[in-house]
Amino acid sequence: MRPKTTRDTGRGTRDWRMLSGLLLVDKRPGEYTGDILRRLKRQGRGLKLGHAGTLDPMASGLVQVLLGSATKLLPFLKSDKEYIAGGVLGVGTDSLDACGALERREAVTAVDQRRFRRVLASFRGESEQVPPALSAKKIAGSRSYHLFRQGKRREPKACRINIYALSLLAYRHPVFLLRVRCSAGTYVRSLIRDIGSALDSMACLYYLRRTKVGPFRVEDARVELVSWRKRLLPAREALSHLGEVSTGKTGAALIGVGRPLEPIHYQGRGIKTADWVRVISRRGKLLAIGEMGTVGTVRVKRLLN
Repeated sequence: MRPKTTRDTGRGTRDWRMLSGLLLVDKRPGEYTGDILRRLKRQGRGLKLGHAGTLDPMASGLVQVLLGSATKLLPFLKSDKEYIAGGVLGVGTDSLDACGALERREAVTAVDQRRFRRVLASFRGESEQVPPALSAKKIAGSRSYHLFRQGKRREPKACRINIYALSLLAYRHPVFLLRVRCSAGTYVRSLIRDIGSALDSMACLYYLRRTKVGPFRVEDARVELVSWRKRLLPAREALSHLGEVSTGKTGAALIGVGRPLEPIHYQGRGIKTADWVRVISRRGKLLAIGEMGTVGTVRVKRLLN
């Protein structure tokens, strides 16, 4: 029995279930991350989709969408992120951004830029950050945003984050613009709040654009999803930060039944013990994600279809 197919822009048919890869999308302000997946699903019945990190509705910028068997790669993606973020001093809202209800507002004296930069420097590196009450963090089994919307506002537990780079791009009191490079799990709204507190004031986020995730930049993404299949990147490229080994038919058969790859079964250089590696076919197709063992054995951790 032939599989169901969907017409592909008038040029024949395509089995949507066979599609696999990475799509870079530039999310529009006011749009939910889930809206992107819904737009794609409307174009192809049976599409298996996942995304690597949400953006708040007010934010714009890069969202990584994985299709088909590539959705299995989500835990292995490089997740460091870069943002351009705008804050305003002297304003506090319940959501920590300009979309929330105003809680406090006060006149604030302009800050000397040298002091501003010293304060920013103090946030670089590892630290504990308290996420916003309006977030997906769990509190006693419930999502924090559910409690928030029910009027049961509670503060989530602090999380460990890392700010790799933080610089002041512009400051015209009381508005400032930052470039932030940070680890996964960092809430820029919380960072803006904490910067305001460190400046003896308060602050909320009014602008946010994600410009980079791992090795991918927003300049490589598109807003519109017309002809998106032509821009689908191979699953292999989603993991360009990992080492790589290639194997032939024998190795592919072994990993297909859960067997490890011995050094005679693959080719690869410069990979150390405990490194995650891409296992690639001779034709360049991503077959699996593996871990390099102490004697050069590659043990498969995630098999792709």
